[in-house]
Amino acid sequence: MSDFKKDRTLIEFPSDIEELADQLTIKKFSVMGVSGGGPYAAVCAFKIPKRLLKVGIVVGLAPTWIPGLLEGTSFIVRFCWSQYGKFSLLRKSASLFQFLISSYSPGFGIHRFLWGAKTDKRIYDDPAVRLSAQKNYKEAFRQGYRGVELDLKLYTTD
Repeated sequence: MSDFKKDRTLIEFPSDIEELADQLTIKKFSVMGVSGGGPYAAVCAFKIPKRLLKVGIVVGLAPTWIPGLLEGTSFIVRFCWSQYGKFSLLRKSASLFQFLISSYSPGFGIHRFLWGAKTDKRIYDDPAVRLSAQKNYKEAFRQGYRGVELDLKLYTTD
């Protein structure tokens, strides 16, 4: 339930983590970033290495402007990820769409079945996976879509 910070950058994130650890009286700790959490874990490794025991990045998001990075993804995924950094309206629309799906869709993510990877579709056939993903999405959008919109900007700009 952290406050939204309109002009936040990745490099500022470790200070939030340090503040949390201080409040919990934890001197040393580990961090793990999954997918879009990868850049956040990486910046913790860079900024606060003396407090970290380990840093893990699992299927971490890479800079989307790397040539060939988006090969093999669907046209809509390739188009959006290559354009998010350039067009704020596209970021806002995409994050608002995700927010509406996570908040009001009776099933999880019809968009995953329309545009998602075949392997993802098979994984989401498992009801436990689907329920876990629904809970995670709801949590990500608990305070609205602005945080996700900012993440899309941070992920797709240098």
